[in-house]
Amino acid sequence: MVLGLLGPIRLNRPYYHCKACRRGFHPGDAMLGLDAAAATPAAREAIALAGAVDAFGPAAEVLLERMAGLRVSASTARRTAEAVGADIGRRLAEGEVFGEARDWEWRRDAEGQTCAYVAIDSTGTRQQAPGGGSAEGRMCAV
Repeated sequence: MVLGLLGPIRLNRPYYHCKACRRGFHPGDAMLGLDAAAATPAAREAIALAGAVDAFGPAAEVLLERMAGLRVSASTARRTAEAVGADIGRRLAEGEVFGEARDWEWRRDAEGQTCAYVAIDSTGTRQQAPGGGSAEGRMCAV
């Protein structure tokens, strides 16, 4: 079975076992763009996006199922999101550019000056006070 964007796909794939390294593999998976969880590139993108939006458990159990009808475990969502993030990081470090370079369209304020607006959100997080006690009312800016 292969996991596609619209759900499982029954696909007969040859499987071989290497006696030297004692591992099994599907030789055509690389050509199909399948990862270790046998997810297609489109399914992998949806899983990674869901993992970026919510915690891996809710992303896997609620968000992915509602978005695309996909059912994966929280650990699969975590591994996929981490692998996609590592791949993007590697590609950026190698100088790859995603999308066409273009000038930013800055907004102008009432006086005609270019400006940008930045927003932050604060959320309550449980934190420890010195000595391990609880620290009430601390906020974390994100």
